[in-house]
Amino acid sequence: MMDNRVTIITRINASELYIPISLLRSRGIECEVKNGIANQVTPMYTIGDGGAKLLVDRKDYEIAYSVLKEGGFISREPIEEPSFIDSFDRFTSKNPFLNWSSLPLRLAIFVVITIMVLVGTIFLSIIYSA
Repeated sequence: MMDNRVTIITRINASELYIPISLLRSRGIECEVKNGIANQVTPMYTIGDGGAKLLVDRKDYEIAYSVLKEGGFISREPIEEPSFIDSFDRFTSKNPFLNWSSLPLRLAIFVVITIMVLVGTIFLSIIYSA
């Protein structure tokens, strides 16, 4: 087990790490997988923890990074997660009842409906608790 280790790659499926492990070990870089067995037994549990992680020693990080980048296991451009607004826009633009309207109007409709549901829930809980 390595001291001072850092995560270099994270994958949802642990089996996707076998080739990068072989590549690093063939270059003499020690590495190990964290959450590998747990990922195969209970994949939904480890997804919440970030999936299976390939760990390398901190002193080997730069060399390992360049080897994995050269091998195509690390993308050249970082993947950006879409913002809430982008996700909301994509989701609501597919809805046949909302796709005719602009994004600000869809957001306003969403906020109004959410407030109405919350107020209605609170109102009904007050009425039925009395």
